[in-house]
Amino acid sequence: MSNSDGLSQNSVYRVLQDRKGFIWLSTENGLNRYDGYQFKVFSKDPSNPNSLAGSFTWHLSEDSKGRIWIGTFGAGFSKMNPKTHRFVNYIDRSNKNMRFQLNTIWAITETSDDRFWLGTFGGGMKLFDAKKGKIIRRYTKRSATKKGLPGNDVRSILAEKNGRLWLGTFDGGLARFNIKTGVFKQFPKSPKRIICLLKDSLHQCIWIATDGNGLWRFDLKTNRFSSCAAFSGKSVRALLPDPKNKDKLWVGTWRDGLAHYDFKNDQAEFYLHDPLDPASISDNLIISLTIDRSGLLWVGTFNGGVNILNPQINRFRVFSRNNLTTNGLSPNVIYGIAETDHFLWTGTNGGGLISWNRKNNSYTDYTTTNSDKNRRIVSNVVYSLLKDGDSALWIGTGKGLQRLDRKTGKLKLFAENPNRKGSISLNQVVSGLRDKKGRLWFGTFGGGLNRYDEKTGLFTHYKNDPQRKNSLSDNTIFCLFEDSKFNFWVGTDLEGLNLMDRSKGTFKRMIHPQLGSGQHIYSMTEDRQKNLWVATTNGLVRMIPSGNGNYDITGFTLKDGIPDLFVSAVVADPREGVWISSTKGISRIIPKKHSTGISVRNYGLQDGLPNLEFMSSSSHQGKSQTIYFGSAAGCVGFRPKELHDRTAQPVIAITGLKIFNKPVELIPGKQQNPERVVELGENFVIGQDITSLKRLELNYNQEMLFFEFAALDYLFPQSHKFAYKMEGFDSKWNYSGTNPNATYTNLDPGEYVFRVKGTNNDGVWSRHEAKIQIVIFPPWWETWWFRISVAFILLLSGILIIRKRIRSLQLKNIRLEQKVAERTAEINKRNAELVQKTDELSATNRKLVQLERFKDQMTVMIVHDLKNPLNGIVNLSDKISVGNNRSLIRDWPEDALPGDEYSRYPTFERQ
Repeated sequence: MSNSDGLSQNSVYRVLQDRKGFIWLSTENGLNRYDGYQFKVFSKDPSNPNSLAGSFTWHLSEDSKGRIWIGTFGAGFSKMNPKTHRFVNYIDRSNKNMRFQLNTIWAITETSDDRFWLGTFGGGMKLFDAKKGKIIRRYTKRSATKKGLPGNDVRSILAEKNGRLWLGTFDGGLARFNIKTGVFKQFPKSPKRIICLLKDSLHQCIWIATDGNGLWRFDLKTNRFSSCAAFSGKSVRALLPDPKNKDKLWVGTWRDGLAHYDFKNDQAEFYLHDPLDPASISDNLIISLTIDRSGLLWVGTFNGGVNILNPQINRFRVFSRNNLTTNGLSPNVIYGIAETDHFLWTGTNGGGLISWNRKNNSYTDYTTTNSDKNRRIVSNVVYSLLKDGDSALWIGTGKGLQRLDRKTGKLKLFAENPNRKGSISLNQVVSGLRDKKGRLWFGTFGGGLNRYDEKTGLFTHYKNDPQRKNSLSDNTIFCLFEDSKFNFWVGTDLEGLNLMDRSKGTFKRMIHPQLGSGQHIYSMTEDRQKNLWVATTNGLVRMIPSGNGNYDITGFTLKDGIPDLFVSAVVADPREGVWISSTKGISRIIPKKHSTGISVRNYGLQDGLPNLEFMSSSSHQGKSQTIYFGSAAGCVGFRPKELHDRTAQPVIAITGLKIFNKPVELIPGKQQNPERVVELGENFVIGQDITSLKRLELNYNQEMLFFEFAALDYLFPQSHKFAYKMEGFDSKWNYSGTNPNATYTNLDPGEYVFRVKGTNNDGVWSRHEAKIQIVIFPPWWETWWFRISVAFILLLSGILIIRKRIRSLQLKNIRLEQKVAERTAEINKRNAELVQKTDELSATNRKLVQLERFKDQMTVMIVHDLKNPLNGIVNLSDKISVGNNRSLIRDWPEDALPGDEYSRYPTFERQ
């Protein structure tokens, strides 16, 4: 990876994998963090005091607290908080004349109690106390003393648990420092110009890389130095132990590329840049080496960026002109393949026939222009190869069929001759087979099928006859195959698959959408379960014998997992299933045990294939159980039992967040709550890196979310697959394939948990999972406090209204009671008046009754009295006239009034 891939600059001085799994790279133009998909660059910003101290970064290390320490070239050193991306910078201003030397930091090593030892360019070694934030001690070279620092250019510092430091100085060699006593031990025989040190506890030694003086070994038991002859005179810039082989080192050199060093035998294998091979190392100037937790080797170069090598996997071996000698395969398009003893034969499209002797790693080519007539073939286009026992090789070319006698080395040509009966039907020979009865068969490109009789030297032709339905269906034959039941199958270019009755010379055409008319049949094989498999341009076909010559036929296409419909070739796996090649790589097919389906494992460029396009009918299976497929970039060979998926389980990380397609920026200190996303102008900001967050708080109007995530495994990360789920919204996992993104557009206010899981490049699902709690706050009118407030207000209002109503009713009742009382009083008064009047009327009535009675009595009396003598009236009249009428009446004799009958009348007095 280089600056064209997003790296800030192509000189990678250090590579570090932090505790979370991210890769950090120091360059001349900033610090880079890589997640497998993109680089995040940190550089010096003069307007921001919390940015990196200087953009030319050199040293990188992570301390026990997870902080990143960066040593710069002339600008001091920085301490970075990965959560907030804030840098605290330290610059040594103790000597103006040596400011650059003092502030060029080659090494930073932590010991204990938050103390760090710094190696500088010319200022010796310094002890930095992180708690106090300052240099508390300095160590420089003292002239004419053997107990001081031997040189001021300290390039490497190793810390031991026993309280000692090993120092590699450029100008003074190796030294040992006792932290407790403060005493240095120098080693006069030490090599100078030291670049880096590597402690090898297993072998009790320290490896010393030097500039121009090669690689050295210091024995900790004997205190002796020894040089490594394999690197004599070379400049060594980086060292790393091989975790898979305790007796080997990875060595980065200046100009001589990457070396894999076997120090037991003092032999090194060098990996150099090859302009013709894009998979070679990008630059021969190696300046840093690191192995990550999954076993990948990171190689930092001076001009070519960073390279990743997987030393654990050598799945496929490729035979092409890029990794063979100058007389190797050329060009790389491979048609025919055959294996004989320790020879691999390949027929090319324009490069003739190539033979590789695997014993002595030598190559022999057969071309039309070869000066040796025994290696001169009729055409440089070789379509097919057929191994014929241990003595011969049949070569199908575009200009005839040739037989190579491997014992004598002689070539014999069989060419089309219309004037000679029994010659081969056509010169373009594209397939061949020797059946179990020893007969030779050859298919041509347009000339039908040929059977060769070795006794007579004549060919028998089988061609398509439109008038005969049991004739060969098509005259172009790419596939010939005989199964375990001696059935002879002929695959044609345009008219599908034929089953030949060799005794009668007739053909039965298969009727099936993928095997019949219009289908191209390129290859055929039989697995261990005696099932037949056919490679076509319309997918893969399986034929399971069902008895009486019948077959249960199943076709497999893209929906079943095969990468492409154009299946170039198929070869049986020695254990189970089959292997196919296509225009999308190589795939392993394994039938499912309890269904008619298949499981598919696809291999591509990430697995070491030189190319994805494989040639039709180009395959071979040798005695060593090695399977070969011919591609457009060479011949690919592999042993199925040696192919194992990587078991590395990457850490999954949520690496980015966008809201309304705007990235959420990290600006620490802009808000009190670092988990809360706030709007700053037109941007969204947060106070902590999302990779460190466990909880994320959002407003209700920030509901359109776009998540980015990564599996922190760096071997072809574009092959990683993902699944994500928003708990509280999704009912099941969403499988996004290789897309490392997720979008949500309609999340309601509430609490959610966003979860992500992923695979490595081989599709192995990791047990690690990333998750973050998402809290979306509702608008103020939907908050609980607002609802409670509204409810309280409504309740209070209701209470007040009710109380007011009750009071109103009470007042009304009081007024009503008052009115009722008043009316009652009035009524009572009126009633009293009525009673009084009634009494008065009753009294009056009684008086009237009495009067009425009296009147009646008087009337009776008067009538009675009228009957008295007139004298009585005269006498009475006289008495009344006297004026004493009262006495008269008072003196009225009682007997003159007839009992009670007259008592009811009133007494009258005259006034």
